[in-house]
Amino acid sequence: MEIIFENKDIIVINKEQGIPCQSDKTGDKDLYSEVFDYLNEPKYLALLHRLDRPVGGIILFAKNEDFAKIISQQISERKVIKKYTAIVCGEAKDEDYLEDYLLKNQRLNFSKIVNKNMRNAKKAELSYRLIEKIPHEDFGFISKIEIELFTGRHHQIRVQLANAGLPVYGDCKYNKYFLHTHNFVNTALFSTYFKFYNPKNKEYLCFEINPDLDKFLY
Repeated sequence: MEIIFENKDIIVINKEQGIPCQSDKTGDKDLYSEVFDYLNEPKYLALLHRLDRPVGGIILFAKNEDFAKIISQQISERKVIKKYTAIVCGEAKDEDYLEDYLLKNQRLNFSKIVNKNMRNAKKAELSYRLIEKIPHEDFGFISKIEIELFTGRHHQIRVQLANAGLPVYGDCKYNKYFLHTHNFVNTALFSTYFKFYNPKNKEYLCFEINPDLDKFLY
């Protein structure tokens, strides 16, 4: 477990790919339990946001209820800045904004794009900018992009990018190429930037990582 930052209020982790944030039916080790054990069974520990199991990168935990409420409120009011870095299959635009409506199938652990008038559909918004575009034998091009996430829907980034013709490289759920031809490939999607305001000291806290995406290119 890689700790990025820790103080009396929060602990920030660089989550490994393939590890669930919380315990699930697989019984595999999960990040919440690792942090709980590391903190020697604290009286309070809250996971402030989630990453899909195949996604790596920055994730925050609160050590007390007051700070959990502070960050949760900022997330709900869209005052937190969250960015991701991904490699996608296809030729991405220089920049784009995607707005869709998603419907989650709880039983299948799957989300899809639907009409906004469909019952239980939730609005999903993100934007991206192109970092690099690289010729690729199988896809014509693959593109490295930076994504800013404005809403936090189930599998949102993976679903919206796939719907836009830019499925995430290695995504075995929403990228048909990897669904049908590979047993397992790490998903080229990472949470790389998280910024929020700490009213206790009236300062912004910003965390950033730079994952090695070049390992996905060949």
